[in-house]
Amino acid sequence: MLFKKFPERRELAEKLAKEIPDAKTLRKAQRLTSIIYVPVVFHVVLSNPYLITDDAVQSQMDALNADFAGLNSDSTNIPATFQAVRGQSMIQFV
Repeated sequence: MLFKKFPERRELAEKLAKEIPDAKTLRKAQRLTSIIYVPVVFHVVLSNPYLITDDAVQSQMDALNADFAGLNSDSTNIPATFQAVRGQSMIQFV
């Protein structure tokens, strides 16, 4: 009914439908080719925020980056089901 009222929309919808990749292409795992840097801000919410040192914050950032890089010490505990998709994520938090 909508296309009867706005026939120009049918042409646009058909054009867009041709540009959409098929389901197999959309589901295919793709790897990043360069590192994506994600800026991070830590909010320390304590009555005395000075209890948390800059070194402690940096330690958590390092752990986060190690986890996303697949370099964390407990990565050997990953279930066999997920071993095939484990690896370098190419995401780094800064």
